[in-house]
Amino acid sequence: MTIKETVIKWLDVAMPHRQGPQIGKVLQVKDGTTGGVCGVQVKILKPGSLKETERIIDDVPAPMIWHGPAGSGFYNPLEEGSLVVIGYVDFNAAYPYIQGIWGEFSGLTKLEDLFKELDKNVAVLSAMTTVMGGAPITEPGNGSPSALQAALAGSLAGKQVGNFTVIESTVVK
Repeated sequence: MTIKETVIKWLDVAMPHRQGPQIGKVLQVKDGTTGGVCGVQVKILKPGSLKETERIIDDVPAPMIWHGPAGSGFYNPLEEGSLVVIGYVDFNAAYPYIQGIWGEFSGLTKLEDLFKELDKNVAVLSAMTTVMGGAPITEPGNGSPSALQAALAGSLAGKQVGNFTVIESTVVK
C-alpha cells in the first residue's frame, strides 16, 4: 500500500463525510437575513468542466461584506448566476458556506487613471471653495452681498478637499 493510499484510507475512517471545496453556481439569492450575511441556493458544478450536476444546496450562508482583520474590504452582494467557491466547516458537508467568488471579474482599478480623475474633481472643488471664500459677489439688481455665496461659504467652513495621494496600498501590489 502506498503512502497516498494509506492517507486516503485513514481520512475515510477519520472523516467519512469529508468534503473539500467545490465550485457552484448561485441559483437564487435569499433575502431577509441580518448581519451582512444572506442565504443562497447553489448548484454544484463538476470539477474541471464547470458542467452542472444534480446536487443543489439550499441556504448556504454567503457574506455580502468581505474584509480582513484590519476591517478593510469590499461589499459584494452575490447575483444569480455567479460562480462561487463553496467551503465546508471542518470539511463536513453538512456545514457549507461561500468561501469566495470564482470566475471572471471586471478588472482591477487602474490607479493612474483614478488619480487623474480625482485630480479633476479636486480642481473643481478647489475652484468652488476659492469662489465661495473669496471676495463677495453682489446680487444683481440691488448690489448686496450674495446670500447663496454666504450660505455655501458657511457650509464649507472648516472643510478641506480630500487628499488622494496617500490611498495606494504598499502591501498589495
